[in-house]
Amino acid sequence: CSDQKKMRVKRIAIDAGYAADFVYGYVKSRSPRCIATKGIGGLGKPFILGAGTVTKASRVRLQLLGVDAGKEEIVNRLRVEKPGLGYCHFPQLENGEPMRGYDETFFAGLKAEHREIRHKLGFRTYVWTKLPSQRNEPFDCRILALAALVMPSSGINLDTMSRDVFE
Repeated sequence: CSDQKKMRVKRIAIDAGYAADFVYGYVKSRSPRCIATKGIGGLGKPFILGAGTVTKASRVRLQLLGVDAGKEEIVNRLRVEKPGLGYCHFPQLENGEPMRGYDETFFAGLKAEHREIRHKLGFRTYVWTKLPSQRNEPFDCRILALAALVMPSSGINLDTMSRDVFE
């Protein structure tokens, strides 16, 4: 941010699809800001699936995400060309150069997946495929950041965000 202000982290969404026990331990030690998430694929599922559950063994909040809807939302937001609703902001230095970490590799990863039409049992269906040898972590992180923002339990109100900015 060019005004050098910082914001407090309100919510962190962490993918528990891999190494779930490790993620649950991490989330439990940092509650209530952290929440574990698990992606569920498939067309027609909403991005945020329900209000979240609590895992039996770890007693950690788990939010299920309809990842196909999340991916579609991110792709649509990346197409918005003018600042405003849905526009994706990426940090830049004063001279217009990208900030550290926002290089060509980052943006290639942000576009690492695309939706294809496949035929299954005589019906057309859509599947998300990752480009070969392309890392997709920036895309996944963007989906998790959006989930942290919009999940009902986030407590984030964009109208009052200014109170979370500090010098």
